[in-house]
Amino acid sequence: MSDAVVGAPALARLQLRRDRLWWPLWVLVVVAVAVVTPTSYEELYPDPAARADLTRSIGGNGSLLALTGPAYDLSNAGGFVAWRVLAFLAATAGLAAILSVVRHTRAEEESGRMELLRSGVLGRHTSLASALAGVTGWALVIGALTTLGLVGVGLPVAGSALFGAGLGATAVAFGGVGALAAQVTEHARTARGLAGAVLGVAYLLRAAADASPSLSALGWVSPLGWPQRARPYAGDRWWVILLPLALGAVAAAGAFVLERRRDVGAGLVAARLGPADGRMGSVAGLVARLQRPSLVAWTVGILVFATAFGGVAPGLADVVDENPGMADVLRRMGGEQGLMLSFFAVVLPILLGVGMLHGVGVLARLDGEEESGRAELVLSTGASRRQLFLAHLAWAVGGAVLLAAAAGVGLTAGYALAGGREDLASDVLTGAMTYVGPVGVVIGVTALVLGLRARGTRLGWAYAGVVLLLVWVGALLRLPDAVLAISPFDHLPQQPGNPVAWTPLLVELALAAALMAAGLVAYRRRDLG
Repeated sequence: MSDAVVGAPALARLQLRRDRLWWPLWVLVVVAVAVVTPTSYEELYPDPAARADLTRSIGGNGSLLALTGPAYDLSNAGGFVAWRVLAFLAATAGLAAILSVVRHTRAEEESGRMELLRSGVLGRHTSLASALAGVTGWALVIGALTTLGLVGVGLPVAGSALFGAGLGATAVAFGGVGALAAQVTEHARTARGLAGAVLGVAYLLRAAADASPSLSALGWVSPLGWPQRARPYAGDRWWVILLPLALGAVAAAGAFVLERRRDVGAGLVAARLGPADGRMGSVAGLVARLQRPSLVAWTVGILVFATAFGGVAPGLADVVDENPGMADVLRRMGGEQGLMLSFFAVVLPILLGVGMLHGVGVLARLDGEEESGRAELVLSTGASRRQLFLAHLAWAVGGAVLLAAAAGVGLTAGYALAGGREDLASDVLTGAMTYVGPVGVVIGVTALVLGLRARGTRLGWAYAGVVLLLVWVGALLRLPDAVLAISPFDHLPQQPGNPVAWTPLLVELALAAALMAAGLVAYRRRDLG
């Protein structure tokens, strides 16, 4: 074994042990969504005429294609699954790969643990090689399980294998992107942001390519466009899978080269020194300095995607007019209100469910500061735990309100720019703000577990992930009410389109405040570290 990767098997085993909950959760989400989607196909489109109508209306609707990707063959359940969820699942697999690689490389260097390990038993490239090997192994697992699941529900073997291979190859590609981003900066959060930005741009390129025939070439530029252009269940072009694999290999090779050109703990772009004279005289100022870039990025991201969703809304009318099945899907997810309000009622919880992750991330930052020892240094200056905890909590809650407003403004602005009605703005904005209640509950749960124990925000992440999954597919899958009740979003009427239910909303806000208060009390009483 080369000295550069000495100790790789032992470190890989350690990483697998640390990921013993992380990877199974991601696998469960991806495989479950893929496998259950075909079950709705026979019900919604029971005969060839209904399927032909769906194909005709989808093929001429750029708005819907931007959301879901190209529809190559909707005459069979496999083609329906590839059109409906493959783009989303590929993005999910890519995100999981990015987070894993950055966690095991840049985050370990930032904490100082990697320097300690490298000083004794590990080679220069051991951590990077082990992280990439782990992602590759996970990509094989998710590809195999997805294939088996799709075959198990009666879909063709070849198409199912290509579907699974597309997901696995996308994970490999973005694992390489994450490895490259980890070489650029000294901080794991920035590395995640860089790689996440690449993922977001890839999604927008794919959406633009699928929405407009004149831009279709962009679909071959986006790694998220490749799995669908492999055409599972609609021609099975296996050679396309080589593209994400090649991207992953090139990016990984580049990461190894760059890793040789920098010091341990340093990035290719050196962090700037602060001013010689400090101007932050409070904990609140310090937390604002740390959290502001993240909140700006989240706000811009939510605003862009909300505007894009709003822009495609007018085009849905044509689809629903020709496809009662699509209208049934919207009603099931968004209630019985009007078509556009139903669409917004579907999109708003998804946007704010994603935005909810910002609030959890703010508290996770405090958790990380405690783990690194920096929180203890701040407290040694005379700052109190109460100030430190409340400063982070204020950014989490304030961020939830700002992101809700951004989602409402983006949806209505995109809808109006595309020729939609402007009088829906107040309904959409009011609906968006009501979801601050359930987002606050999730933030409150995270604050409580952080107050009770160090590294408690991992449980907060897990709860947020479950809530996000239930928001996205819970109603569509007709899960039992007891399962749906886990999500605080399920206890409010779908918005917009329904009267605001003040009683459950106020109960959720009170519960969120109580959880946060309990978290503060617990945080002040326990030992740090």
